[in-house]
Amino acid sequence: MNVHKIILTLLILVGIATVGYLIYFGYDYYALTLTARPRAELHELLKPSGLYSHGYGIIGSLMLLLLFLYSVRKRVRWFPKIGKLSTWLKYHMFLGVMGPVLITFHTTFKYNGIVSISYWSMIIVMLSGIVGRYLYSKIPRTISGHEMALEDVQAENSEIAEKLREEYHVPATVMADVENLGSFAREEQSDLRALFRLILGDLKRPFILRRLYRELKTVEGLDKSEYKRVKRLTRQKVKITRKLTGLEVTHRLFHYWHVFHKPFAYVMIFIMFIHITVTVLFGYTWIF
Repeated sequence: MNVHKIILTLLILVGIATVGYLIYFGYDYYALTLTARPRAELHELLKPSGLYSHGYGIIGSLMLLLLFLYSVRKRVRWFPKIGKLSTWLKYHMFLGVMGPVLITFHTTFKYNGIVSISYWSMIIVMLSGIVGRYLYSKIPRTISGHEMALEDVQAENSEIAEKLREEYHVPATVMADVENLGSFAREEQSDLRALFRLILGDLKRPFILRRLYRELKTVEGLDKSEYKRVKRLTRQKVKITRKLTGLEVTHRLFHYWHVFHKPFAYVMIFIMFIHITVTVLFGYTWIF
């Protein structure tokens, strides 16, 4: 396990623990009606301008600003090329979930006025970010996170197929099942339907792979260690084949995703800055 994986695991655990504590600590207050909250014991701490909730908002807003470091790392040439893009993306995803969660607690689950536009833009950015991460995973990439050339992906796919046939003597019938499981039929369909079929295929894949693994057990001459290697190669072959056959659809969906995702991100940040400016001008400066 590398250092970044340990850090990300710890961040996720701390994030889950933090959310659990915030719910436990403030549940009685958040469950009250808006008219009853001012009389609650925790109101001075948990109202949007309160000591705790104001802090949630500041930390959450900083997390949203840090999200843009990933875009800078990816697009700005003079920015130091530190770390792999895939690692930056993982931190980006963590911040993109944890930031909105903290801001939701900052609002005390009350959304109104122009700030509500920023809030719901943020939620759309978060949810669409999850979809974008899924589409990102469907595009073959190098270890550094850059998209692989189509020829390299095809060569890797052919190499695995040849190894399964020639070295491990996997029968043609099983190889045909592997190809069918990995293929994504290219047909005239709406983009939403294509996305749904991609997700559905990934949900069904583990169950179909189990059937393939049972078929692999019938291959003669495979000892236990070889069987494990064949299972790994089969799983890899299915994933690569599916990425290859669905690459055109994935690229198209990913393009539409960028068109949809970015404007909401800009709206979110623009109104957030207006909100912060007005808050400071009215004297709500937290503990500073």
